[in-house]
Amino acid sequence: LKAVIKDVNKKDKFAQACAALHDQVTHHAFPRRDALFTAVLRVGTVLKTRHAEGSAAWRLGLSLFEEAAGSERFINGREEGDVGKLRDLVQAARATTDAADAEPENNGDGGGSGDA
Repeated sequence: LKAVIKDVNKKDKFAQACAALHDQVTHHAFPRRDALFTAVLRVGTVLKTRHAEGSAAWRLGLSLFEEAAGSERFINGREEGDVGKLRDLVQAARATTDAADAEPENNGDGGGSGDA
């Protein structure tokens, strides 16, 4: 799990790390649930600080957060504050991906991001 967390911190390995975490959450294969929960929250921190809103990374995060938040076995026994953080990440990821989905409709007048 330590290697996966290191990979979450690297843009070029982020997708692979998210997939590994998603697999562990989905299959409940990881015996140290606390460490896995912390890793899922770390994905949220990395997204907020290192990835553009609406990027593919946010879509990967959304999938991971939704899987984790929807798994009773994964969140069972967690403090409400921790579960709330996870639900906040689901909402933030949904908002940024929804905004990115809507953006092309309003992007016809050349207000691009620039190549500087």
